[in-house]
Amino acid sequence: MTLHTYFGIKMLEDSDLTTFNRRVNRIVVLVHGIRTRAWWQTMVAAKLETAPNISVIPLKYGYFDALRFWVPLPLVRRMPIRRLEKELDNILSQYASDYVFIIAHSYGTYAISKILYENPHYKIHGLILCGSIIPRDFDWHRIQDQVIGKHKRSHIINECGTKDFWPVLAQSATWGYGSSGTDGFGSTSVRDRFHEHGHSGYFNTDFVDRYWIPFVHHDKIETSLVDEKGAQNPGWLRLCRFPYRWLIICLAGVGALLSALSFGTSLIGPFDRRVSNSVKVSPVQTDLTGTDALWLRAKIESNLIEFLHRRGVAVTSDLTAAAASDDVNAPTISGKIISDKRDPSLNDIVSLDITYSDDGKVQASTSIEGTLADLKDIYKSLPEAALYGLRLVADTSLTQDSSVRLTDSPLAYGLWAESRRVAYRHQLEKSEALLRRAVQVDTRFAAAYWAISQLSAARGDKVAAASALAEANSISLDYPKIPVIEAAINPVPALRMELQGAPWRRVDANLEMKEVEARDYDLRVSAFRASTDDYQVSVVPSRGVHGTTIEELRKSVDGILAVNGGFFEIDSHNRLSPSGLLIVNGNRLSDYNKDAGSGILTVAGNRIDIVDSSSFALSTGLEFALQSGPRLVEKGGKIGIYKNDFNRLERAAICVDRGSITIVIIQGVGLSLYEVAGVLAAPIETGGFGCAVALNLDGGPSAQLSLKGSSLSVDLPGLWKINAGIVLRRAETTRPSAQLN
Repeated sequence: MTLHTYFGIKMLEDSDLTTFNRRVNRIVVLVHGIRTRAWWQTMVAAKLETAPNISVIPLKYGYFDALRFWVPLPLVRRMPIRRLEKELDNILSQYASDYVFIIAHSYGTYAISKILYENPHYKIHGLILCGSIIPRDFDWHRIQDQVIGKHKRSHIINECGTKDFWPVLAQSATWGYGSSGTDGFGSTSVRDRFHEHGHSGYFNTDFVDRYWIPFVHHDKIETSLVDEKGAQNPGWLRLCRFPYRWLIICLAGVGALLSALSFGTSLIGPFDRRVSNSVKVSPVQTDLTGTDALWLRAKIESNLIEFLHRRGVAVTSDLTAAAASDDVNAPTISGKIISDKRDPSLNDIVSLDITYSDDGKVQASTSIEGTLADLKDIYKSLPEAALYGLRLVADTSLTQDSSVRLTDSPLAYGLWAESRRVAYRHQLEKSEALLRRAVQVDTRFAAAYWAISQLSAARGDKVAAASALAEANSISLDYPKIPVIEAAINPVPALRMELQGAPWRRVDANLEMKEVEARDYDLRVSAFRASTDDYQVSVVPSRGVHGTTIEELRKSVDGILAVNGGFFEIDSHNRLSPSGLLIVNGNRLSDYNKDAGSGILTVAGNRIDIVDSSSFALSTGLEFALQSGPRLVEKGGKIGIYKNDFNRLERAAICVDRGSITIVIIQGVGLSLYEVAGVLAAPIETGGFGCAVALNLDGGPSAQLSLKGSSLSVDLPGLWKINAGIVLRRAETTRPSAQLN
């Protein structure tokens, strides 16, 4: 059987219909409300699909904000209804089954009532409404023959919350809605079932088990506890019944007048809440098995952690050096990648669902849906897009924070954010292509059109620039104009001036340290140099498959100094393994990988070298080898990086010269590989390190160092646990016997 996804709908190829009908005779369609990405649909689907003949289809019509919900104009309200109608029509025609159930919530109830009323040929088996805002005088007799369940009235169930004030407020604050989700319909065509709930009190496993599973699985109607004992609305609910619609109209008129007089604009902030100072990031979940999907899962999790960490949020997870909190009530960000296919291709639709919980309750949720290729293309910007969709902002504020929301689509925002990232790295053609995809996703993304005009002007296409600018202005004259092209600052001259004036100081017998800071650029450099006659260099792997911190690794072998090693892979169980060649005590623990770096650090006695990985050959007496890269400085002091991509990250590097090694850690905003190579290769007298040959080690959150010298101890922790490190020990110390467990 072949399943495809279009706009969130599971669809079958025609050739599969016969097979499908024999196995599935009950289809449940879920429809969400406004201001949500419907986090509850996943839970409900999992519960209902426990029976083999049940298939659940969550329908999503996009984020529908409160302003559009309130505006009593048919054109505004009908946009999501038209989309739902198209999708429901596909379901009823593609699935040759007469057992179709619909469960709708909030605005979804209003939309479904409109669709059924206008399409008398639509036939369904059962309908569940919860948090309904359908007017109480809706003509159910008109559509009762469209519900073909065994007992007409019992197959239109209206779940009512006695504490649900939203339907009442919807009726009193605008036109066209009703309080049926609170007060019921009182119709012979609908079965009202009351509960002591608020607007979303139906979305828990106990409720689904007690009421919805018997109905969907067996056509059985359960009586609610409130129906048995009776309950009244709380007294405060009367406050919601005041006709606020007229008060709102008056206030809006006064506000418009004051705004016109002051020529000012009142803007709605894009973020509703701030991320806690400390957040737990749970492992991103997925049932998918494809290589691309599993790669994306790992990248999303690690990049989300990095993104928050770089903005001053204390992050814990199973991947970080700081262990994840066991407190179930701790602020937590969790995610899941879902698709209709276990092994989706790059052109298949996948959805990244992200939730933010605090005090054990879901506070916000969002969904980023696109092709697997789309999400892979913008994986570095997905964390930013996820926080945007959650309406969260880190305490230090996101760099693109503005006074209005740019778009209602997290995917369009992610494409826009990625376009800024690549434009900063001077990839302007790719930046424009990403922006054009963003306006395809959200055709009213004025800020993206403006950015396209900026890029078109930069390449001299005045016609294209004018066209994009006109498109932006036709959408709104009040959109944030956030530059995509920004001049990249050059921190290297200031850094080299600091290095030039900083002395080396002895921290151990024959081990020196130099430490400088370029505060205006948020850069800190710590460098250590030692004689290979006085210190033995070895490569030490983690003693456990889940990695270790650099301090723990140094202590495990009684080392003086330890720095992180090369790149490593993380599997779905958070087990770490080296990406490339790793030799420890003459034993090859991992093989050469052409993609793991262009250099190999080799150790044979006190002979230390950095060689080209493509021409490396095992030799007699080789004790340690570690693959990483790229080679920042080639033999003879030649810079090994030829172009600046402006991808600035924290870095770790090792230089080898005649009889000495130098280890450099760069923290803060970081430098690009091109910039690091230039500093390492520059002569010492001009503020460089004069390296004869240098190798880049794993950087970013993996960059870390630990020193326990005779006169000074230094710990420069990284965010991640690591798989292996390079350790210096005094020459008289016996070299340890280390191996992976």
